[in-house]
Amino acid sequence: MTRWSWSELPLQTDTGMWSYIGWRANAGARPYADLWESKPPGIYAVFAACSRIGGTGSDRAAFWLDAVLSTVVLVACYRLARRFCNPIPAAAATLLASLVLCHRVLADWGDNVEKFVAMFEAAALLSLAGGVLNSRCWLRAGVCIGLGGLFKQTAIVLLAAAIVTVAFRAMREPASRRSTVRAVVLLAVGAAIPWLIALAWMTRIGIASDFWRLAVLYDLRRVGGAAGESLRVLSSAHWLDVGRQLWLAAALFAPAIFGAASIAAAPRRSESSTDRAPIRAILAVELALGLLLFAIAPYGYGHYLLQFVPAATALAATTFAGLARQPTAPRGSVGLARIGVIAVLIGACALGDHAGFTLDRHNRYRCAYVEQGRTYDALVACVRERSGPDDAVLVWPPDYALSYYAARRTPLEGSNADVLFKGKHYRLDPTFEAIVERIRREPPRLIIDRTPLRIIRDPDTHEPSIAVPATGTSLLAEPNPRYPYAEGRLVAPLQSWVRAHYGPVAHCGDAIVFELGRPWREATEIVSDLLPSARP
Repeated sequence: MTRWSWSELPLQTDTGMWSYIGWRANAGARPYADLWESKPPGIYAVFAACSRIGGTGSDRAAFWLDAVLSTVVLVACYRLARRFCNPIPAAAATLLASLVLCHRVLADWGDNVEKFVAMFEAAALLSLAGGVLNSRCWLRAGVCIGLGGLFKQTAIVLLAAAIVTVAFRAMREPASRRSTVRAVVLLAVGAAIPWLIALAWMTRIGIASDFWRLAVLYDLRRVGGAAGESLRVLSSAHWLDVGRQLWLAAALFAPAIFGAASIAAAPRRSESSTDRAPIRAILAVELALGLLLFAIAPYGYGHYLLQFVPAATALAATTFAGLARQPTAPRGSVGLARIGVIAVLIGACALGDHAGFTLDRHNRYRCAYVEQGRTYDALVACVRERSGPDDAVLVWPPDYALSYYAARRTPLEGSNADVLFKGKHYRLDPTFEAIVERIRREPPRLIIDRTPLRIIRDPDTHEPSIAVPATGTSLLAEPNPRYPYAEGRLVAPLQSWVRAHYGPVAHCGDAIVFELGRPWREATEIVSDLLPSARP
């Protein structure tokens, strides 16, 4: 039901980007070299396949991919939970997992890279749950972790959790040191195998150095750069954001935290089990590391939590098993389990908005997405009418979903120009001057300016005029190299160039459409000719 509620709604930010990159990759453009993005290559390969299966401009393959992916993750979560408890607690934990994994805010449209990581991590944890320290299950688990890493770099969290856990156990139990070394080696070798194959492929097509620059060095510079993005964690706004996102996921993660606490508090088993894989401890350590990573990420978005749904499901099931006093529950966990169940009830209070979005077609947020879809339809029709399949069309600010639906390449595909509109101009790569130079070398046929605008009237003459964003990023704004905001100063050369080569020809949806070779018109003419609502 959750997936079906998105069936009429357009691609959102991430899925729009993956779809566009997959479509362009099918046309011969190379990730990292020709198409700017900082995720590992797995997601681009998947969406290239979706574009081939569903056809250019279609989102049906991506829609059903998320349905299948979410189902696989939840089935794996249930199987993992069953390793630690009976069916009822496992099913209860999996139900909560479904509410988080498909949450309208946390998961948005779907197909998050974190869901792919969650799928492979669930497979790795299932392998470890039935294995021993000296068995090949560690090799299989490593391969699964490596595959997850091809979708997002944070897959390394499970690798770190497993190594830390078995190393700590080896310190306590000297008899297990040899098997511990073997387990760590198998895990590391397994994780390396998918990456060696991927790096060989990237080297063959000449993008290995670009991958290193964007997927590794760029994020390191972003966090530790002169702008000090990492200092955001010292602000109250950051911790309020963290609290809001955790509140949305509390129905699952709160009992999971108490499950991890019960494992940590349980006395060490007296039976000889030095050769068994310490799967419970690995789950607890992974959840702790994952929540820590989420909390200190400068911009910790809620979908970052989806990666840790498998571990959280197993730990929440442990909490429920403790409440039922099942023999598989850690000893002494009943008290923590009771608190965990109370936490579930409190966390469920945050799910009302998600339930309304899922069940009510007239939900205001759902209607807003439907209206967005109508705007896209109008813009796509306008773009296809005024340009050919081989023409470039500049959407400003960048909107990869719109570019994908219209099947028109954008001159901004080799940059991360979207950060200019998010107050993060210091993260531009390449510089904005280089971006403008590329646009000048290959002028797009159309420019779709979607920066917000509104009509204002002079209180005395009642003449209408256009008010544009204060940041100065609108292409309708007067070029001003001394604009108070850095964004306005950066965009000024582009605004001057657009005025010299383009003219506004239509108002479509929420955008002004500029066409190459048309004469420029001032704001009063644009209001009169293109914005009927502003006429007396």
